[in-house]
Amino acid sequence: MKKIKQVTAMTLAAVLILSSFSFSQKSLAADEEGIIQSVTTDKAMYDPSEKAELSINLTNLNGGDLKKGIVEIRAKHLEKQVGSTIKRKFTLKEGKSKTLTINWKAPADDFKGYLIEVNVKDEADIVIDSDTVGVDVSSSWTKFPRYGYVWNFTEDVDVERRIEKLKNYHINALQYYDWKYRHHKPVADNLDVWDDWSGRPIYGDSVRSYIAEAQKANMVNMSYNMAYAAVSGYENDGVKQDWALYYSDDNPRGEGHFNFKMSDETPTGITHLYFFDMSNKGWQNYIFAETNKVFDAFEFDGWHSDTVGEWGEMKNSKGETLFVKDTYTEFLNAAKTAIGDNYLVFNPVGAQGIEKVNISDVDVLYTEMWPWDRDINGELYDSYNSLKTEIERSREESGGKSLVIPAYMSYDYGESNPGSPFNTSAVLLTGASVYAAGGSRMELGDDGNMLSNEYFPAQNLYMTDNLEKRIAKQYDFIVAYQNLLRDGQTETENAIEVVDYENNENGDPNTIWTYGKKDDNYEIIQMINLLGVSQNDWRANYGEKEKPNKICDFKVKYYYSDEVNSVWLASPDEKDGRSQALSFTKGSDESGDYIVIDVPSLEYWNMIYMSGDEPQSTDDEQDSRLNVTKLMNHFAAKRDLRKPLVKQLSNTLRQADHHLKKGSDDKAVNFLEKALDQLNRKSNNRAVTNEAREALNKAIDLVIYDWSNTNTCEDPDDQEEIPAPSGELINGGFEKGTQGWTFSGTAGHGVDNYDAYEGYKYWIWGAEEYTATVSQTVKGLENGTYTVSAMLKQNTGIPIESKMEVSGYGGDPVDKAIPHSQSYEKISVLAEVTNGELTISFKQQGPGDTNLQIDNVEIVKEQ
Repeated sequence: MKKIKQVTAMTLAAVLILSSFSFSQKSLAADEEGIIQSVTTDKAMYDPSEKAELSINLTNLNGGDLKKGIVEIRAKHLEKQVGSTIKRKFTLKEGKSKTLTINWKAPADDFKGYLIEVNVKDEADIVIDSDTVGVDVSSSWTKFPRYGYVWNFTEDVDVERRIEKLKNYHINALQYYDWKYRHHKPVADNLDVWDDWSGRPIYGDSVRSYIAEAQKANMVNMSYNMAYAAVSGYENDGVKQDWALYYSDDNPRGEGHFNFKMSDETPTGITHLYFFDMSNKGWQNYIFAETNKVFDAFEFDGWHSDTVGEWGEMKNSKGETLFVKDTYTEFLNAAKTAIGDNYLVFNPVGAQGIEKVNISDVDVLYTEMWPWDRDINGELYDSYNSLKTEIERSREESGGKSLVIPAYMSYDYGESNPGSPFNTSAVLLTGASVYAAGGSRMELGDDGNMLSNEYFPAQNLYMTDNLEKRIAKQYDFIVAYQNLLRDGQTETENAIEVVDYENNENGDPNTIWTYGKKDDNYEIIQMINLLGVSQNDWRANYGEKEKPNKICDFKVKYYYSDEVNSVWLASPDEKDGRSQALSFTKGSDESGDYIVIDVPSLEYWNMIYMSGDEPQSTDDEQDSRLNVTKLMNHFAAKRDLRKPLVKQLSNTLRQADHHLKKGSDDKAVNFLEKALDQLNRKSNNRAVTNEAREALNKAIDLVIYDWSNTNTCEDPDDQEEIPAPSGELINGGFEKGTQGWTFSGTAGHGVDNYDAYEGYKYWIWGAEEYTATVSQTVKGLENGTYTVSAMLKQNTGIPIESKMEVSGYGGDPVDKAIPHSQSYEKISVLAEVTNGELTISFKQQGPGDTNLQIDNVEIVKEQ
């Protein structure tokens, strides 16, 4: 049942169970018993004062006709309502669907984000369903870029569907990946159909259709090719060898003309890129002229120019040495001048030389991240915090631009396990790390796919239905709150303490990652939950990432800079991104003035923002209070109810109203239930009692609905479990990362292919004294004798204890010591299984600087 109002007198426990079951997943899971199926807009972004067309798709599966339904629409900018509430009446028969189209006029302010809240009410004025959608009102995409891609330019491609999907994620610019004829000659002689470098047929009408559909949705279209590369045959197209780049004599990475292999063979015979000196005026004039031919032939809006990164010292045809990254600023400034009003985006791969791009005239910052590259201070780009650090540094160096990061998730896992799903936690945590810092992701493209590889047509992994819904809410969120995320905010050093939980500002594993920001109007706390997450690697290369441990009803102590009179929480994980007011207390100590904030929950990412403005109650809260006020007046007017009962009911309802105003909805429900019980036990007038009972039940419904759509500590079922096959060891060679294996202890650990016995290995290492256990329980075994074996290598440091153990098989645990050795040793243990299962464990206690490597774990039943 979706409608709680059909339930009358219930115990509080039963009410809570039902409300949690019916509503807590509305924002994250497809709810076929809901009324609202989706809320979308007709464009990805809007000009100031432009009309936005909202499409509200409804399906009635609630067990009866909806004869006098009402849709209410409220626009919020952060915590404040903008304009008046829009109301539309509708009818909807049981089992039928319809789409309501409602127009909302955007305010005149430029570069603002809004959250459109949609409530559906029944004829009794009770909210029965709700949803939200983000709206970006911006005259240009460059301040708040949300970059996507397209790559399928076949003759029969469904362009309209693909653009529709990306529009619904609010993607406001598209990179046309490998649409061109050749990198050095993007426009083919035949504009109807041509082959790209790899031999894929590209249809001109498909390119033009993409551009036209994207323009309707107010998306920008960016032509893609290399900034300084040509393919074989370039001599025939006017490219001069005198412009070429060569490996320097001291460069160990190659010799001769600097080149990059793309493929072993292709139908076109093109396998390599050949690179040219970006500082050479001849090359600049050539490639800029070829780029302008693109704008003459197609209605592209800009140039996305690519590189293959920094490869060390090079030389030109005169023998003069240079580093490619040192040529970026001058080249890009010249390029921007050459292409005029068209947009310019440039990719310094691995953020190598990004400091040269940040000070150039590019319109949007963009860099493809790889975890082995290092920043200007020598720090690896391998952690969540490393992404944040570069986003912040680039913002400062560029004067406020928001960095777009293509960070390909679970790269190796995707290549070795094509057709598998993305890990939900891995994707959401990387997204939160980028967005909270003020950056943006390049991840969504053709037909709603997500990237896991730098070659965009390689669709190795897919998003589950749940991840798609999560990502949609994340994009709604970054649109609605773009003015708190990347609109002039600067970092603060204000102290933040999460009471009873470990937190720090570095994004360390098993902590809550917290840091503060500030602008002219708000102070902001970003909170990303890494509790229970053992690694802070953003890439999750092997497809593994633990889900954070959700926490509830905790306190945050914050030392503020300016006066605080209201505190708000917004999260893509709760209430469909709505802002909710938080209660807090003030205090002072030797460190300064602080507030202690009551936080209802943290799943993945919370944003707490506060201001000096006095709090304004939301319309939802006013609805709840108004309903209770009406009830009190209702009972007072009923002269045929006994006066002691009226007084008793009024007192009980005042208590409910008091707790509603404090935000204690659970206590409010208690008092409403108490009022209902008083009415049932002490009223003598059946007609009046029924009327009053109906009014009370409506009040309970409204409060429970509002309550159940706030935060809950019941974890959504969003982590797709991979079932263990009966009687089989999972992932004994670690080719699927840590899948199937459980780790406990204090050591560093993970899976990689360095020094593996075969393929991949599991490694354990600790700089200080540690304990570590890696284990897996195998169930569904036939009883009998089994040999359990593994290839093991322990060659750094001397452990206090190191062993392989087999237990839980119906007998006493058996183990064998793992020897210190410079090579892999095969260790075997026999176990007589009598209960159909066994547990394999690798246990080590190390004094520090001690390792263990595990590979090729096997279970073999003896004949």
